[in-house]
Amino acid sequence: MMASSGQRAVALAALVVVVLVAGAGPAGGARQMPVERSGDGAAATVVVAEKATETVEMLMARLPAGPSNRGAGH
Repeated sequence: MMASSGQRAVALAALVVVVLVAGAGPAGGARQMPVERSGDGAAATVVVAEKATETVEMLMARLPAGPSNRGAGH
């Protein structure tokens, strides 16, 4: 029994997705952290996390309180 063209299209799309996902690799491999010369690198990770937290807190503090005067979406 022959499969319909719609079923073939779905099967082809699923195959393409599987091949793309399998070949993608880890996202973290695109840009690696610089290697620390001393220690195990845990201290550098903590410093980066603290800096990111400070940056987000600073940006959140700069946001105005309350709704926009220009309306929704602005």
